[in-house]
Amino acid sequence: MEENIKNENEALNEEDLNSTIENVENKDEPKENPIEKSNPFDKFAISGFVLGIIGFVELLSQFYYINSFGNNYQIPGIVLGTLSIVFSALGQKSKNHKKLAYVGLGLGIALLTIVALFITLKAIGIDIFHHGY
Repeated sequence: MEENIKNENEALNEEDLNSTIENVENKDEPKENPIEKSNPFDKFAISGFVLGIIGFVELLSQFYYINSFGNNYQIPGIVLGTLSIVFSALGQKSKNHKKLAYVGLGLGIALLTIVALFITLKAIGIDIFHHGY
């Protein structure tokens, strides 16, 4: 009985010694921390979201006559909406900010849709931004 206990203790000590030797040998290798690794597509996801929000703020500011674009209000909306869609599509490869990429894509599509609606209304003679006074 005592021999079995001694054999088990010796086996445990050998395992501990082997794991300690492995730890010492691997000490110089850099340890990878998955939290610190950043994906380059994270920046695209964030920028697509931000451009979508800026596009909507710019479009809504036309209702309060804050912008001085005059009759060219559709150009910044088209540019910002398109960039939002492109950056958000690239940002969907992100691991950390995938939801922001989806929201940015939705904002870009909605922005382009609203601008297209305003262009269509203006083409048929309804100008909702400048009432002629």
